[in-house]
Amino acid sequence: ANLGGQFVEPSTMPERGDDGHYEWVRAVALRETRYALAKLADPKRAGRRALPWADEDFPSLRRLPVTTPQTLAALPSSLGARPGSRYLAATPYYKQAHEAIALDWGGDLSGWRQLRWVDRASGDRAAVVLVGEPIFLGAPGSDHGMEAERLSDRASDWAKPPQQTPITGVTLDPLLVQHVGRVSGVLDAADFGLPGGLAAHRQQYDDAQRLAAVHKWAGAMGARAFHRTTGLPLQVAARAAAGQPISERNLAKAIKALRIDDGTFPTCALDDCQHPVYRGGARFCACRDHSSHQLVAQMRRFRAKRKLAKAAF
Repeated sequence: ANLGGQFVEPSTMPERGDDGHYEWVRAVALRETRYALAKLADPKRAGRRALPWADEDFPSLRRLPVTTPQTLAALPSSLGARPGSRYLAATPYYKQAHEAIALDWGGDLSGWRQLRWVDRASGDRAAVVLVGEPIFLGAPGSDHGMEAERLSDRASDWAKPPQQTPITGVTLDPLLVQHVGRVSGVLDAADFGLPGGLAAHRQQYDDAQRLAAVHKWAGAMGARAFHRTTGLPLQVAARAAAGQPISERNLAKAIKALRIDDGTFPTCALDDCQHPVYRGGARFCACRDHSSHQLVAQMRRFRAKRKLAKAAF
């Protein structure tokens, strides 16, 4: 769906298979499968083959419809679009400042260079070329040029693994939950080619209780422990432990230092105590209702059992 569902098929491979999938997308998947098998057999000699349409130099194009008044209003009048029209959007190379669009007259788009391309922001005529090709501004009425991404480069980027660090686990503090609205606006903006970042089309509800979460942790840890853990000044830590407001800057610093993302804490190991234990690695809470003698006695029993267990192991 990230390739065949969004980008126009190469003019030399418009066919679909019996299962309805694009043949050019199947060629991309087949190339990556062969490359993975070749790496298993001989990593030093493995390499990716050229794609069937790579010699054709076809750009990354999207076909977009004009189905809403908002979409029509976002398009320049020089494009000549009407309700129900379809237009093409050339993918800029590495998010350039200019995006070129042209009316879609159907067909295999082998003559995409002869289309009347205009700048989406200004509506001026634009000369569209592929990456690495010289930009000729001598075309009638063209004011600037734009380098379009090659479809073969898009396919290669699609096959690359993500570079971010893998997520091993996610936990949650209920006080830090933030509702961000329905995702339909983001999907519609992507499908209809609305300008701007997709986040701008998603309603935000800033209802996360960040200050309450920091107050909870500061009160449980104590001012000095909170000061040592977060690096905030002792006076700020004392205000947080007392439930008083702190600045947004100190609030963000505390959340980052504490990594407040766990809403489930172990309970105190003391008999008949259900208080949560906030300090990492601790077994007992700091509740003052407990008798110090009872606490010390149970801690001694716990340490003795742990020592015996280690010796037996």
